[in-house]
Amino acid sequence: MDLVTEAVDYLLNDPDLQKWNTATELIKYIAHRPASHWKIPEAACKAVGGTQQQAIPAVSAIIALHSAIIMVDDILDKDGRFTDLGFSDGDIANLALTLQASALKAISRSETGVETKIQITSALNRMIVLTSTGQHLDSHTQIENEKEYWNIARQKSSPFFAGAFYSGALIGGASFDAADRLAEIGSIFGEMIQIHDDLKDALESPASQDWAAGHASLPILFAATVNHPQKQQFNKLRAKVFEDEPSLKTAQSIMIHCGAISYCAKELLQRNDLVRKKTSEIRLIDPGALNLLFDRVIEPVIHLFKLVGVSAPEF
Repeated sequence: MDLVTEAVDYLLNDPDLQKWNTATELIKYIAHRPASHWKIPEAACKAVGGTQQQAIPAVSAIIALHSAIIMVDDILDKDGRFTDLGFSDGDIANLALTLQASALKAISRSETGVETKIQITSALNRMIVLTSTGQHLDSHTQIENEKEYWNIARQKSSPFFAGAFYSGALIGGASFDAADRLAEIGSIFGEMIQIHDDLKDALESPASQDWAAGHASLPILFAATVNHPQKQQFNKLRAKVFEDEPSLKTAQSIMIHCGAISYCAKELLQRNDLVRKKTSEIRLIDPGALNLLFDRVIEPVIHLFKLVGVSAPEF
């Protein structure tokens, strides 16, 4: 059986969850829209010598937590992905709370040792608190410089990936030290994902919400704040990208030629080298499982460079 299918089934086997049809139907709906991030615990588990079966409770927990985070984000950003299903903001918040609790129960229901359960649950609880703090900062901060950008990214994105790496490693039999080191790699990987997503969103059409005032992504922030000949024109166009396609295309062209894309790629590739170095320093049974994760982030960016006609940076 497919990993995600097994993990969703495991999640749905929670006796308390089975009492609420709305929640179980939502999980089934979410399961048909899988995210690649859900499989991170399996990669970490296999890296330390564990099996897919061992990873299932951690994958279930990450599916539930990732979905809960997206649901809260939906309310904060007013994206309407779940209100389109007929849910009010109150319904979404209540269901997100249920998913959060179900994630922790998925670990407590697993067959792993008591100490491992305690450590994973504690790590996931910390991830929830930090991510919530990041979501609050993101919705209440007008990002004007890179320091503010990274402060939010490291709160909003990195804790989730650190928790995913940590839970998968520990449930796969890793020592606490190895799991901590993989959590650190996961945190840096979270920054890679943030840059990857920023690059993709900044160059897509129609304009993503990253162009809105206060929601600057890294390439948009670079083009808007770093001194270059077309900085003033870029900032004028930025206010018009939601109104007409030519303004968006011109702004994206400026972003490419002012060095914003190259800068982001350099930041991404530096982190890629760092996570691979840190991975090589841990005695892993199957490091290839993690390296494949890193490849999946880097390869689309290299392809993106070819599409926009920019040479990959060297450093």
